[in-house]
Amino acid sequence: MKGDIKKKIAIIIIIGLFLIAFLTCGFIYFLKDNTHKDSGVYDIKVNDDIIKVYQDKIIVNDDNLNYSYDSVQKFIKFIDNNFDDKSKRINIDYNALDDYQTLVIDDILNKKNEEEFITSVEDYIYSIYLSYEDNNYIIYLKDNNLVHVKKVSLSDDKLNIIDIEEAYNLDFSKDSNAEIVDYIKSLFNDNREVNRLYKDSVTSDEERFINSIINNDEDYLKNRDDVYTLKYSGLNCLTPVLYLYPDNTYEYYYTFTTADKKPTPINGVYSVNIEDLINLSLNNPEDYTVNYILTGQGNTYFIDASLDLVNMLLSETNATLGTCLVQE
Repeated sequence: MKGDIKKKIAIIIIIGLFLIAFLTCGFIYFLKDNTHKDSGVYDIKVNDDIIKVYQDKIIVNDDNLNYSYDSVQKFIKFIDNNFDDKSKRINIDYNALDDYQTLVIDDILNKKNEEEFITSVEDYIYSIYLSYEDNNYIIYLKDNNLVHVKKVSLSDDKLNIIDIEEAYNLDFSKDSNAEIVDYIKSLFNDNREVNRLYKDSVTSDEERFINSIINNDEDYLKNRDDVYTLKYSGLNCLTPVLYLYPDNTYEYYYTFTTADKKPTPINGVYSVNIEDLINLSLNNPEDYTVNYILTGQGNTYFIDASLDLVNMLLSETNATLGTCLVQE
């Protein structure tokens, strides 16, 4: 009887030892595997270069880039979003990279300073590198029509970004933000294959957009107190409107919409001097026919269609005012 008890105890002890050993091995394996995962390590090969990425550092060919934790996390997110990282070992074909991927990978391989990397790794739909009034900015149009801006300092040779002075998202009303988004997209209309451009000149009709962006102030979009409007007189319907701005740009609205959105105007530049047109209207004979009404700066002027200057203005703007609005 005692022998059976001892035998059972021995069996229980042996089973317990095996169970402890099994659980210990499993725990060690689990700990090792999760330590590897938590370290966030990637082994990336780009041609003959090796990039090792940990949660808190990036090693390029055995050199530590000394990036901050936040920048390392940005690079990890970049890898996650752009490459198959299931195995944590990635072979990258440099020649197959798109422009955005090339820019980021080049910064890493060339061991660029952290400020340069931060501007490159920012995800975007379009980006504009702007030089304006002795300052430099990068304007990003991101998902959901978010506009992000970085004001940066350049090296003496203008080739490298050495500091990010300021970074912010535009905080505009829905309509104003849409106006900025439309402006940014218009810069890429001529080449839809490009999503990054360098801009070192700003035309007069662009100034209100640029000033609103770099000052994060939508009031620049509304700063057109000297605007004149030209309309046709005599039709029993809503007619087109020609907006004439002091910077010699115009907006021609000839449509209406049923949705909750602003009609899309035709934009351009005109050369007619509005003051000359006003003076001619004031000198018209008393029996002239009122065809157009010019309004601005609190005054209203009646314009005869026979005036060469008004016909020149309508020709320059391709505006047909003597008609009803059409649905957009």
